[in-house]
Amino acid sequence: MVVTKLDRLARTVLDARDIADELTRRGVALSLSGSIYDPTDPIGTLLFNILGIVAGFESDSIHAGPTSP
Repeated sequence: MVVTKLDRLARTVLDARDIADELTRRGVALSLSGSIYDPTDPIGTLLFNILGIVAGFESDSIHAGPTSP
């Protein structure tokens, strides 16, 4: 499965993790921005989680709207 950005896969880090785990159980490889996500690789897992956190932050920032000084 090819996903250009993690926020296109799920809305929260927990959802992304659940989807990635289900894909892995089914034997489906997940490609994120051209890199294959390997759940057995600690660095791959770290980067997946960081991307999820950043995607969640971006989503929250967009939905919160502009802030007043």
